[in-house]
Amino acid sequence: MRRRMPTRVAWGAFIALLIVGMIWLSLDQEVAKTSPSVPRTALARGADQGDSIRPRAEDFASPTVRIPSYQPGSAAASPAVYLRFQAPFNAKIGEAFDYIVAIDAKQAVGRITLEVSYDPALLRVRTAEEIDYRNRHDAEGGFSAEETSDGRVAVVMLVRDGSRPIVGSVRIAVVQFEAVAPGAAQISVSNISASDSADTALSLGVSDRESVVALN
Repeated sequence: MRRRMPTRVAWGAFIALLIVGMIWLSLDQEVAKTSPSVPRTALARGADQGDSIRPRAEDFASPTVRIPSYQPGSAAASPAVYLRFQAPFNAKIGEAFDYIVAIDAKQAVGRITLEVSYDPALLRVRTAEEIDYRNRHDAEGGFSAEETSDGRVAVVMLVRDGSRPIVGSVRIAVVQFEAVAPGAAQISVSNISASDSADTALSLGVSDRESVVALN
């Protein structure tokens, strides 16, 4: 009897552990049935594949701001004709001065029209008979002016008959003014257009539309 006691105790302990294990397994299965399944994330899948998840550039981009890519040839083409108007910084009362346009023509120019505005209290436009031509050089074309109202002159340049259209760089007097009173005389141009000999409009660039001449 004394030798059978350890065997009975061992079997009893084994049976007790077996019952506890079965109860634990049953509870674990019940928890698994009632708990919601957790989907595998991209991070988990990447971890299984041995790759790290790298952020994409679009993840950091603003959803509202987009920087346009550079487009070759997107810059505006240079104009066929470029005009720059020039006047002296000062003039003396009673003396005349020319209001000049510097023309840079990449295509042949046959006609230029514009309108000149000035202060009639300070300046007077000289007529064709009064113009002093001593400081002028002979150009292929010349401007003719017609005073449309007090302080406003319509001006047209036409290439002379038998002459070639203007191409390249040239300076031509637009209007000749005479200073009649002291002050700061403002001169401006507007309604500018240019065309070739066939009266086809040319693209145009203009600078220095407004000038101020000190009269004393």
